[in-house]
Amino acid sequence: MKLIGLFSNIDRCTTKNIYIASEIAKAAGADLIIGAGGGSVVDTAKAVADKLSVPVVNIPTVASTNADISAESVIYDKGGKFLKYIIYPENPKAVIVDTHILASAPPRFIVSGMGDALASRFETEACVQSRSENNPGGRACDAILEISRLCFNTLIDKGESALEAVKNKQVSPDVESVIEAIKFQSGVGFESGGLAAAHAIHNGFTRKSPVKGSHGEIVAFSVIAQLFLEDRIHSLIEKVASWCYRIGLPTTLADLSVSEKYIEAVAEAACAPDDTMKN
Repeated sequence: MKLIGLFSNIDRCTTKNIYIASEIAKAAGADLIIGAGGGSVVDTAKAVADKLSVPVVNIPTVASTNADISAESVIYDKGGKFLKYIIYPENPKAVIVDTHILASAPPRFIVSGMGDALASRFETEACVQSRSENNPGGRACDAILEISRLCFNTLIDKGESALEAVKNKQVSPDVESVIEAIKFQSGVGFESGGLAAAHAIHNGFTRKSPVKGSHGEIVAFSVIAQLFLEDRIHSLIEKVASWCYRIGLPTTLADLSVSEKYIEAVAEAACAPDDTMKN
């Protein structure tokens, strides 16, 4: 294998970044795209590979998202506003995960990843109940539902212990389990199970408010909002919100630097016909 081109400093997966990276790869005659980095990098790599009709291999360097294994990219504008999903005909050829690399990153990354993964169970359950399709156009089978629930249980049971280990730059069995939950279980869960209110609310925040936070942090808050919308039992909402608070995920609008004056606009954007609130 020979490295024939490099495009770095990708802060978001944008149409412009995809175009620039595609032109570099095309000019170099690349026959394989490697995405090494966080969620924006691997989503950009998938988009470039699709444009060039070549395979993609992803190597995550942080545990902040579940984007690595999916056959889709989330596209934002340069300011961080959600624009659209792009769906591809096939998944990456391989995803190489080194837990020692992921555990050496600042702890906020694995916290964000747990926030992103938190949505898997509840959005899959919502899609199953409403018989809604996932982004590729299928529906969740029983195995996907069980995987998404396993993901949730892993986060709740082992997330705090894993975070403490990462703070000490250690790779414990709980770190291994939580990284599997983020990178594999929730990756399979969101792509095959489907998206629902939590991601729609996340998208509404990015479109209509000055929200501050990573993708996973905003999603975690939006999961709590989804549970209220679904009128879930109070003990479950309290369990989820308390866990989020303990590991440092946002549980209030103030945590996201959003004032109440934006809520109506955020809600309206979250209910856009082309988003997943209806699921």
